[in-house]
Amino acid sequence: MKSPIRKGDKLVMSAASEVKVTGRLLTCPDERRGKWT
Repeated sequence: MKSPIRKGDKLVMSAASEVKVTGRLLTCPDERRGKWT
């Protein structure tokens, strides 16, 4: 029972992260590049 819940949490967190990264990319591409490099 714990596995699916954890997987869902990971997916939600991943999606939220992607949204945050996209927002930063639009506002501060330099910062985003520095973070991922």
